[in-house]
Amino acid sequence: MTMTDTMFDVAIVGGGISGLAAAHALQTAESPLNYVVLEGSDRWGGKIQTERLGLAGTDPFILEAGPDSFITQKPWALQLARQLGMSEQLLPTNDERRQTFVLNRGRPVPLPDGVMLIVPTKFRPFLFSPLISLPG
Repeated sequence: MTMTDTMFDVAIVGGGISGLAAAHALQTAESPLNYVVLEGSDRWGGKIQTERLGLAGTDPFILEAGPDSFITQKPWALQLARQLGMSEQLLPTNDERRQTFVLNRGRPVPLPDGVMLIVPTKFRPFLFSPLISLPG
């Protein structure tokens, strides 16, 4: 029997974090339903992606891409990682090197001190950052 011959109770469109979380909820439900996850790209995870990069003249670094950060202080995110058996794969940040960068003219430039989730909390470092200029 092929997938086209199979009847599903639920079709989940998209293998991003929402689709995968929905599949996990259906799989672990008291009365699991027969479901299929439909993903159009060649990888799972949707917008969430981890890349290990190294640019000339810089130390290698990890680039996290996605709709939002995976903030481990949120209990539901850690709980889901544990349920999926992935908690050992979580990479903590290095407090000595904790910094956020943005690409400016193809080079990583650190966000100034006092920027929390891209919102400035300290005006002075933000004002003197090479990322900010009067002409824009």
